[in-house]
Amino acid sequence: MMVTTVIGGSYIAFAILYIEFVEVFHTTRLAAGWIGSLAIGCGNILGIFFGGFVKRYGSRIACIVGAVITATGYVASAFSTDIVHLYLAYGIVSGIGVSMMVVSSLVIVMQYFDRRRPTAVALAVFGYSLGALIGGPFAQMLLDKYAWRGTLIIIGGIFLQTIVCAFLFRPLVLNQSSRQQEQNPESVPAMELDARVGKGSHGCISKFRNFLSSTVHMFGLTLLRHPPFLLYMVSGFCLSLGITVFLQHTPSRAVSLGIERHKAALLSMIMGATTGISRVALGFVANIPGVNRLLQYSFSAVVSGAIQAATGFAKSFPMIAVFVVLQSISNGGFYWFSLLL
Repeated sequence: MMVTTVIGGSYIAFAILYIEFVEVFHTTRLAAGWIGSLAIGCGNILGIFFGGFVKRYGSRIACIVGAVITATGYVASAFSTDIVHLYLAYGIVSGIGVSMMVVSSLVIVMQYFDRRRPTAVALAVFGYSLGALIGGPFAQMLLDKYAWRGTLIIIGGIFLQTIVCAFLFRPLVLNQSSRQQEQNPESVPAMELDARVGKGSHGCISKFRNFLSSTVHMFGLTLLRHPPFLLYMVSGFCLSLGITVFLQHTPSRAVSLGIERHKAALLSMIMGATTGISRVALGFVANIPGVNRLLQYSFSAVVSGAIQAATGFAKSFPMIAVFVVLQSISNGGFYWFSLLL
């Protein structure tokens, strides 16, 4: 939970830093918005490869490597003289590191829980909400005292502290039957087995097919052959597109409407507190026998879209805060489901 808390705080901190980047680099909101989009987008796209990395080296090593990469990206961002430098350091480098930490920290939780996995995951992702609760005011305090360069260096240092938490990750030891199942050739998919024997072929073609098949197996690319999973990917893309815009740009929109920066930072606190309570509560609901989790996910996604469509009518701080609360509640209904699929 400590790892997810730091990550959640960094997401909300960008919403505060975003306003500063627009003013310091004299750029447009569109150009500055690409920083956060690259950080989240690149990391999530490469997440499929990080899953293979976690499978091969374990959650502990993956989280440590991710923390070092993320800290490097933040510290390098502090020395940026152009927004393009932020694209590379903040957007791509730190985004890759954060994605490795996200994958490893959630995998280690799901390895230990089966029966009450929705509740366990809900409690784990509560760290994101806790980080969002303190991330906005904390980032604003750092900006007021150390400016944006000092803020980035401090955040990078905080990510290095998560290495201590990563060392506490205890890999799950498989029992003998699980190991035999992994080593049993009969459990290998036909595509991979055919590639191993090469169907009588030899030389480079056989080696290439073996490599290709092992890669597909390691990174779980066989899931791309399942239409339900592809449909879920489309759903996840639409949800991520909407919720990311809402999270990153709601504080800056409040400032553009004339609301004070300190009040705009409070929106992230409201968002974090409400989302945390919602995720835990709806995670417990999902464990109730007879509850249709897919229906819960679908209903929450529809409500989330409707709320975001109506958010533009909110022009004052109280009204924006109401929409933040409603959006955060709906967020708790679908976020944990995406981690259990």
